[in-house]
Amino acid sequence: LWNDGMAIETIIPLCLLLGVVCGLVNGLLVTRLGLPSLAVTIGTLAAYRGIAQIVLGSDAVTDFPTQYLDFASGRLGNSFLPQAFLPFLVLLAIAVVVLHATPFGRSLFAIGASEEAARFAGIRVKRHKLILFTVTGLMASLTGIFWALHYASARYDNATGLELSVVAAV
Repeated sequence: LWNDGMAIETIIPLCLLLGVVCGLVNGLLVTRLGLPSLAVTIGTLAAYRGIAQIVLGSDAVTDFPTQYLDFASGRLGNSFLPQAFLPFLVLLAIAVVVLHATPFGRSLFAIGASEEAARFAGIRVKRHKLILFTVTGLMASLTGIFWALHYASARYDNATGLELSVVAAV
């Protein structure tokens, strides 16, 4: 989209929306078809990366606006903290409030402890999982945007090889 002249202010929301759709697809595969989460995640990773390779080929998308590159790779004052840390800090605060101060968040703890017990307690486990996969798709797309801007390059193979590190971190 950037190479075709679309404004980055339009591209970023479209990328976020695409992340939501991809997360929703993953969630539907897990919740409606009963496929294992890890297998779906790894399988769709390969599929989504393949689609990106078809769309981009071996080309890299570069020459993003300087203010976006500076934000993604800049530091907060003279500190070691990147400026991109701020949006994720806000998202962390939102996640803490949702997890600890809402019925939805508390039900996630119940699902994590025992899906079957949560189901018997009246929690809509599949619905909650679908929401989580969708939000995860959104977060992954946001992270991908920051990655591309930080390294000033978007390629189909960005972050290849980091999958196991991400799984281990989660």
